[in-house]
Order: sequence, then C-alpha cells, then structure tokens
Amino acid sequence: ATSYNNQASPSSFFSESTTQGAGGATNLEMGAYNINVAGDFTNRNDLSTITATTGAIIFYDASKTSTISGSTTFPNLSCVTGGKQLNFEAGSTQTIIGALTLQGTPAEGRLILRSTVEGTQWNIDPQDTVSAVGVDVEDSVSAEAITTRGSVSSGNNTNWFFGPYTWTGTDSTDWATGGNWDQAGFIPGLTSDVVIAAGDHYAVLDTGRQFHDLTINENAMLDIDGRLRLYPSVSSF
Repeated sequence: ATSYNNQASPSSFFSESTTQGAGGATNLEMGAYNINVAGDFTNRNDLSTITATTGAIIFYDASKTSTISGSTTFPNLSCVTGGKQLNFEAGSTQTIIGALTLQGTPAEGRLILRSTVEGTQWNIDPQDTVSAVGVDVEDSVSAEAITTRGSVSSGNNTNWFFGPYTWTGTDSTDWATGGNWDQAGFIPGLTSDVVIAAGDHYAVLDTGRQFHDLTINENAMLDIDGRLRLYPSVSSF
C-alpha cells in the first residue's frame, strides 16, 4: 500500500498527474491528507482502492484539462477551479463515498465536465453530500439526483437537475450582473430557463442573449433595450 498517513506538514500533496493501480491492485491510504492533481488521474486496475478519513483528491489548475480514466471509488472528490475542464472516461463510473464538491466561479467561469467520447455517457455515483455550483455538464448519468446552482446542461444528462434562473434585480437593471439572479452569481446560459420576477429593479435586455424558456411573472417586466417592454400577458411564446 502507498501511505500518506505519516507525512509531516503540509497536509496537501501536489502532482502533475497520478496513476493508481499500475502493476496490480493497490491501496492508496490518504488519511487526512489531500492529493492535488493538476493533470490526469488514471486508475489502471478497478480493484485498486483509495481510503481516507477526511482527505480528498482535488483537481486544480485551469490551464490544464484533466482526464479521469478508469472506474474509481474516491473517499472525497473536489474541484473548485473555475474554467477548468474535467474529462471522464466514457463508460466509466466514479463513485464518491464522501463529499463531492464541483464548483466554478463567476469570475473564472464554470467548471466543465465532459466525456472522453462525445455522445457516450460517463457515470457518477455520489453517496454522501454534493455541492454542484457553476458547472457545465454533458453526457453524464448520476446514480443519485444532483441539483445544481448557477449551472448549465450541454445535453445528454440523466439525473442532473438545472433549476431556472430567476431574476431578483437586487443590484441593478443589468442582465449581465450575477447579483441580479438567484444562481450564486452566475447569469443564464443557452440552455437555461429564465423567470423574470418582480424585484428591486426591472430587467433590461440590452444586447442579444440566448436562453431556453422565458416566463414573466405577475407584476414583473422585461425591457428590451428601451424599444419593447414585455409583461406577463405577452410572455408566452
């Protein structure tokens, strides 16, 4: 077994890439330590295991795309680097027995989750807590329901749920200001359903925007660059 239990501070280890299970089944014992991976994570033997108390496999560095190959059971799995892309081997299953944390940021962009083969799904089985905020997901099947915030579906997803973006108008009339929406600072994308609710400021659509469905609630209004105002009576199309 490879053990990280008895290492001195710091409690995190950094790697350009990690290969698990080369040459036969192995047990990676992390304890309370994190392993930070900038590049690829490869499990060459599905019998290999990773054990930890509070330690996590953490993907970082938005300048590199990380490919996760093989089916692995992770103690905890995390990526909170906006703009990074994680590619999961098509047909593989990633099981997370602890916390699953997938987060992009409004400033750096959404965390992109993709299959290594477009159109062929990859599987994820989160068995404990899940935080999915600011993710862009495609070709994924989840064994448990994953409810996201500030996220978009790029298609072919099962058991992932992307709630509507509801206008609050908290900060201003500006469509592109994340604080005017209820989705953790993110604004709607191409596949997002949009709800215009009555808020502190009405919504102004000042440039071309793409979204999926539009609903305008009672007492709300959508201003189209000062040229047209949409009210509930004309909001269905």
